[in-house]
Amino acid sequence: MHVLRLTVAAAIAAAAAATLPATAAAEHALGGTTTITAARSGSLDVVMNEDAVIRLQPDGSTRDVVLRGPGRMVAFSMVFQGNAGDELTAVRTTFAGKQHTDTATMGTYYPQSRSCGAAEPPSVPGVYEGCTPTNTPPKYVVLHQGRYHVRVLTDGGPLTVTLQLHGLRGSSSLRTSKPLASSVAPIDKLDVIADRYARAQAPVTAATASDLIYRVDASEASGARLHSASECLYDTPTTMPTDYAPGCPAGTGGGFSWLDTSETAHSGYVGLGGWGSVAPGTYRFGLGIGAETGVSYRGGWVALLQAET
Repeated sequence: MHVLRLTVAAAIAAAAAATLPATAAAEHALGGTTTITAARSGSLDVVMNEDAVIRLQPDGSTRDVVLRGPGRMVAFSMVFQGNAGDELTAVRTTFAGKQHTDTATMGTYYPQSRSCGAAEPPSVPGVYEGCTPTNTPPKYVVLHQGRYHVRVLTDGGPLTVTLQLHGLRGSSSLRTSKPLASSVAPIDKLDVIADRYARAQAPVTAATASDLIYRVDASEASGARLHSASECLYDTPTTMPTDYAPGCPAGTGGGFSWLDTSETAHSGYVGLGGWGSVAPGTYRFGLGIGAETGVSYRGGWVALLQAET
């Protein structure tokens, strides 16, 4: 059975441990300011010779990665080759002439929040014996020294990725060395059911095992507090009335989330995206987005990027 695994970043196979030999410094080393150019979708192995810092905005995004070049949807990922789990990801989409970039970073966050054991009875509400819980938003992330694998998705022209890796020395200019097959297609609206549930889909054909990257924009009616989102994959050609419903009935893979956020209530904006993987085959990929007071669908893009073993 084909399974779609929706995650923040590409699923990259673990490689050897990141103990660096003395010769590593000459192997596509990253600098404090690093530019990576891709004439077309491709990949590159790089090395980070020291720990580096990525600065975060209050919402958790970062301005330390910038994507420049044409494209409806373009993307970049840099994933640690080992067990540390460090990664840096950016996806930029264009809707109605406006660009939007989503970023995600995984590493060691600072300052770190502190939680207190649930078994410890509070002496004062919110304050535990010998422990005060905190929930401070992190201000930066440390990406650790080691080898990383870079993947770049282009669309219609070359893409340049600029990284600010605070703590590293000098500058570096690199190019992707291994070309990867890729495609980008629109996710078109199917219908809106009772003004509260919008469905959209796109046909996708993966000639080889591929990453599947998607991003959609929608809006909710003013005051909406709840919205559900189903991301579904079907290997049947005919769209059924229950397709893209919560839980993806009869689907071959997907995910579902049920959110209650004050941010959605205030802004009326719904942005959904993911980065997963699919086996070779022909599918219908799509989403169902619901809100208690109404939802409208503005558009979306889905991309396939050849996976690597």
